[in-house]
Amino acid sequence: MRIIKINKYTVGEVVKILNNGGLVIYPTETVYGAAVDPTNGIAVKKLVEYKNRPFGKPFSIAVTDIKM
Repeated sequence: MRIIKINKYTVGEVVKILNNGGLVIYPTETVYGAAVDPTNGIAVKKLVEYKNRPFGKPFSIAVTDIKM
């Protein structure tokens, strides 16, 4: 695990982690969020294991638009 302070210089590093199937935990205004590439099965499996989520229970996802 690495802690990366997000700024304009490190955001590319976080994108690389996501593109390589990694799991990113990030703070929001109220809770911590967990992010993976939802098109990467290995990354989704990491998220399921991290959250100790029952198989088949859906996740909420954020997308940029309806086409996504």
